Amino acid sequence: MLVGAGVTMGRPQYEDAPHIPQYVPPPPPAPYHPPQQKEEPKPYAFDYGVKDTYSGAQYAHAENSDGQEVTGSYSVALPDGRIQTVHYVADHLNGFQARVTYEGEAKYPDIPEAPASYHPAPVYQPRPQPPVYLPAPPAYLSGKEEEQQVEQQVVYEPVEASDAIYRDQEPAKPYAFDYGVRDAHYGANFGHKETSDGNSITGSYQVALPDGRVQTVKIRSRSCQRIHCPGVI
Repeated sequence: MLVGAGVTMGRPQYEDAPHIPQYVPPPPPAPYHPPQQKEEPKPYAFDYGVKDTYSGAQYAHAENSDGQEVTGSYSVALPDGRIQTVHYVADHLNGFQARVTYEGEAKYPDIPEAPASYHPAPVYQPRPQPPVYLPAPPAYLSGKEEEQQVEQQVVYEPVEASDAIYRDQEPAKPYAFDYGVRDAHYGANFGHKETSDGNSITGSYQVALPDGRVQTVKIRSRSCQRIHCPGVI
């Protein structure tokens, strides 16, 4: 004979979580109030004074109180020579009350008169000398006139050469050369060319003058004569 026992399955039971205490800051301390001590006013008195004849400082102060009322005065020497004194009374009912007095007569230094304006004596310069004019430069000659003038100055008379001069010399050989320079940047312009057949020499050289002209010298020479310049162009 079987007997069955019934089992009832219910929901699981859980324990509550442990309680965690919350931190609460302590309240601020109460402000400190020192005990009020009311002192009764006490009588007092003081005074002092300074008078220095060297620096001119002069001042003083005197004050006294019976505990209820304060009376006093202070004085000072002013720049105009007077003494200013302030008398005062003070209490809790009427407050501060002052009365100002002055001793002496105000004196102000004499203001010096402004000096007369300075006017220096005039300085006279010597009379300038009249300008000195140089003579006018010589007039430029025309090309033809200059050629004639230079030709008269540079023509040399032929001189007979001695046979002894050429006795030990080698026979002359023909040659020729030619060169020229023209630089537009610096303004240089000159040249030279010359040829020889062994007996006579012909050639010319030229150069740019500062006045813009180009001077050309033609030369001709023979072995028996010195250099001969027919003219300058």
